[in-house]
Amino acid sequence: MQWALDDWEQYCYVPEISGTGLIETPTKAAELWSLEFRALRKIGGCFALTGHPFLSGRPSRAEALEGVMEETLNAGDVWVTTLAEVANHTRSLGLDPRTLLPPDLRKPRQDS
Repeated sequence: MQWALDDWEQYCYVPEISGTGLIETPTKAAELWSLEFRALRKIGGCFALTGHPFLSGRPSRAEALEGVMEETLNAGDVWVTTLAEVANHTRSLGLDPRTLLPPDLRKPRQDS
C-alpha cells in the first residue's frame, strides 16, 4: 500500500475526523496515478491502486479512474490481475516463508 496510490488522500474529507479539507480534482488524481503507473512500469514495479467506492465512485472521479485503467490495460506488457493470483504466483516460486515478529512494546526504545 502506498499513499500516493490511494484515493483516500486525494478525495477524503470528513470534517473533524479525516483529511485536510483539500479535495483534489479527478484530473489531478488521474494525472498522479498515471505518472506513477508509467514510472513503475519502467522499473518493473507493482502498481496497486487502492480505491474506496464511496470516494472514487462519484461520476467525475469514476470517469477519471476509467482513463487510468484504460491506460493500464492498453499497455500490453503489464500483468493485470487479482491479489489472489499474485499470492498463488508467489507461492509457486518456492520461496522460504518470511516471519515477522511483532515488536515487544514492553521494552524501552533505544535511540542510536
